[in-house]
Amino acid sequence: MQIRIGLLLALLLSGLTLKAQKVIDSLRRELAHVERLRSDFSHDTTRFRLLVKLTQNTKNWEQARNYWQQAIDLAEKRNWVAGQLEGYQGMGLHYRYKGGFAEAAYYFQQGLHLSEQVNDLRYQVFSYQSLGVAYSQAGDTTKSLEAHHMAIKLARSVDRNLYLSSINDIGNVYFQTKNYDKALPYYQQCLRENQPVDSVRQSWFLFNTAATYQELNQLEVSLKTYKELFQFGKYFTSEDSTEIYARLGQLYLKLGKVDLGLQYGLKANQIMFRARSHYSRSLVGQTLSDAYQAKKDWKRAFFYERQYRSWRDSILSQEQRQRLEGIKVGYESEKRRIELQTEQRNNQLLWVGLMLFGILVGILFFFNYLLRKRRQEIELQKNEITQINNSLELRVEQRTAELQYANDELVRTNREIKEALLKGQTLERKRIASELHDNLGGTLTAIQWYMESLLLDKDMNSQLDQNYDDLYNMISRAYGEVRLLAHHMMPEVLEKEGLEVALQELATPINKSKRLHLNVDTQQVSPYLTTQQKFELYSIALELCTNILKHAQASEAYLLLNRTEQEIIMSVSDNGVGMTSDAKKGSMGLKNIQSRLEAIGGRYNIRSIENEGTIIIIYIPYSNSPSESVEAVDHKPVNS
Repeated sequence: MQIRIGLLLALLLSGLTLKAQKVIDSLRRELAHVERLRSDFSHDTTRFRLLVKLTQNTKNWEQARNYWQQAIDLAEKRNWVAGQLEGYQGMGLHYRYKGGFAEAAYYFQQGLHLSEQVNDLRYQVFSYQSLGVAYSQAGDTTKSLEAHHMAIKLARSVDRNLYLSSINDIGNVYFQTKNYDKALPYYQQCLRENQPVDSVRQSWFLFNTAATYQELNQLEVSLKTYKELFQFGKYFTSEDSTEIYARLGQLYLKLGKVDLGLQYGLKANQIMFRARSHYSRSLVGQTLSDAYQAKKDWKRAFFYERQYRSWRDSILSQEQRQRLEGIKVGYESEKRRIELQTEQRNNQLLWVGLMLFGILVGILFFFNYLLRKRRQEIELQKNEITQINNSLELRVEQRTAELQYANDELVRTNREIKEALLKGQTLERKRIASELHDNLGGTLTAIQWYMESLLLDKDMNSQLDQNYDDLYNMISRAYGEVRLLAHHMMPEVLEKEGLEVALQELATPINKSKRLHLNVDTQQVSPYLTTQQKFELYSIALELCTNILKHAQASEAYLLLNRTEQEIIMSVSDNGVGMTSDAKKGSMGLKNIQSRLEAIGGRYNIRSIENEGTIIIIYIPYSNSPSESVEAVDHKPVNS
């Protein structure tokens, strides 16, 4: 009989496996068909949905991870916010299930940052809740509680159910860490605020409250809460019913009502096969073992004690496997990251080689062109000499006149070249002075701050302290001589990733110094600006941030970049001491900003209130057509 049942189960499992494989094969064929079609938003969103379905049907963790990554790449390619949010959440849950809590937190953070950019409050709540659970499973209670508190703060104005579930999550964190005194108020708050009553959630809150009273040994209150819970029995899952009956059995045993304890333990045992949780099953075994020991039925007590220990050991083994899987996932992620970095580096070297080859070919073509042109000139000169020989006297006079005219032209051209050279040298000296003031000064200032922090360390020996003093004095002297080394090339991040990313990264070293917290918020404006405009805007932002650090005595600053129908607007504000009228007139930094804005057709306004701060607003005109080539725009006069 047992053999027949085993065969039937094997056939059933094989049938289910074949059915699942057919679903996966069907989805893959549909995906391959869509990929052969032209790439547009509609087809890419269809591909995204097919990839998500594949993640839900495949049992192979690595394949599912690859499907999620493809879905995220598609959503990012189309700048499809809803798809990106769904992809980040799905990938985070995928890693969390495998035990890769650090990777899960990374994707939840990605979703959180994106939802903050688009001001999607509901998704921000989901992200904070997911982060809280991931941190809790990783054993970081502090970060878990911080995330859940942020979820409560946002959910209060978004959705009552989300708000209550966030409060319940904090209770769960305290319950899991056996801090029952702190867990109970959160469960009680859920019960108070669940008005009008949501029956499903009410069953959760009552069960959590009853279990917490039980752990606090307040048995009568716990029993009363369990009885109230049974009003919502139709909402129980098999998992819920198993744990509720088992806990209620333990409660009656503590109250000395052994028969009732045994009765509820047996009820839990009858439905235990439908429960997936090893914890629920171990709880049933423990309840029945305690009940039979109380009745002195040692045979059954021993049987259920073994069952309890078996399920308890399987829980420990599962946790160990999960930790090992988490370590494995982290190792594989780091390995993939290193491989990706190596591939990117090789691609960069390849592109550099191709660029050098292109430059070499261009030089060869240029010299070939010069050689052909020179040969043509020589040929023309030979023809002219032949014509001159035919009428020598006339040609001598004509040639003399031509030479005199050419000489006059040469003298005039030489004079113009000298004037242009002198003007260019003057402009270059001004530009270099401006650039030195804008950049190197800021860098030396930052070094001074770090040196000051080092000099505050009282534990250094006298010789080391003297060395730091000498170094600090040399940096101070260098700061007095130059502000910042001028550079003609644009910053690398500005050239490769655009003005928005460059401004975001500008905040990193400033915030690390802890002297000032710089908040950066940017819109996509790079397609509407020339290379020169982007460079000048970046340099102006750097100058303003440096001035705030040096003079404003501010604790917080904001850098905002957005676009209207006619202008790009960048504002930099702080909560510092403000600027006096004399400071506005005599500021070298403001003169440099004015010079830069004149070069790109821009303007600026300053509003400053004493002890309340300063705001400087930059206005740059632009073309309404982002499709126009930046390279083409760069070759036009700025004010044309």
